[in-house]
Amino acid sequence: MSAKSVLIVPPRWPLAERLRADGHEVVEADGPAEAVERADAGVDAVLLDIRLPDEVALAVLAGVRDRDPDPPVILLAGREDAALVTTAL
Repeated sequence: MSAKSVLIVPPRWPLAERLRADGHEVVEADGPAEAVERADAGVDAVLLDIRLPDEVALAVLAGVRDRDPDPPVILLAGREDAALVTTAL
């Protein structure tokens, strides 16, 4: 398997360290503008925490998808986030 570039929003240290240990390049962003800017540079996948404040996750998702619809986006969510996940999909 070849190494991939993965954008994590917001940064999650244990997850980032695991991906790096597996040989992947990890790019991290704290908010929507930074996430879209980093996605513009080219990433193979996006890991997005849907529980960012004020539905910021939806803004990140929309911004990434508007620029490049190809990278898969994996939404990290808890059981209580079902309605927000449905909106994101």
